[in-house]
Amino acid sequence: MPLKQQSLIVLALFVILLPLESLHAIVWLGHTLYEGIEYGLDILIHHLFGFDRRTTQLIVFYLMLSCALVAAFSLSKRLWVGYFRAQALCRKRYQELCAKCQSITPLATPKSLSVTLSTMLGLTVVGLLSF
Repeated sequence: MPLKQQSLIVLALFVILLPLESLHAIVWLGHTLYEGIEYGLDILIHHLFGFDRRTTQLIVFYLMLSCALVAAFSLSKRLWVGYFRAQALCRKRYQELCAKCQSITPLATPKSLSVTLSTMLGLTVVGLLSF
């Protein structure tokens, strides 16, 4: 196999696998951080309050679950507000465009436009059938 083909294969694999490896690294880093925080909280609660291991793990689980729920609620609230702001902005821009379009005189009447479109459609069909 020539060197050029080998280089192209290596480049294609690199382009395909790089996003997958990047995603794997991000997930691994997130999981490692989560486990480190969980372990640190386990040790902290165990030493502060003197609970056994099972009770400490339950406390940490529900503590982290409640933190995740608060973060998810906060994020969903911000996304919801952002959605309505974007929708209002799009509606405003659409109304502005409609106002501009109404002030422009049409170049073609609806009849000539329909004739032009039917002619274009006919030529497209003829072109496709000629293959």
